[in-house]
Amino acid sequence: MYLPYKLRFLPSQIVTVTVLLTLLLFIPQIWLNWQAYYHFNRITKNEFQLQKLSDKIIYFDEVLTMSARMNAVTGKLTWEQRYRQFEPQLDVIIKELIKLAPKTYENEDAKKIDAANQQLVRME
Repeated sequence: MYLPYKLRFLPSQIVTVTVLLTLLLFIPQIWLNWQAYYHFNRITKNEFQLQKLSDKIIYFDEVLTMSARMNAVTGKLTWEQRYRQFEPQLDVIIKELIKLAPKTYENEDAKKIDAANQQLVRME
């Protein structure tokens, strides 16, 4: 097949065009991969922090419950003092958790849980 001289391409021109097209296709893909990696890392850090705070809440809740029960059984003032020592720490952790995931605590169920927790603290 014979091509006129104007339509003939040099191999270097074909390679150059191929490299440019490849770059034009891969640069957006690299950008999207970097964004996905960044967002995944951010979400992972946030979830890890939420898990740590959740573990602390469980720990402090157990400490408070045990202190209240031991105070009821023994009547010793040291258990009430221990309860009063850990109660503010639990409140601080809960507030940190709300800062990290505010939308979770905006619904009606969260408000019911908070009211029940406040009532439990008063009872203990």
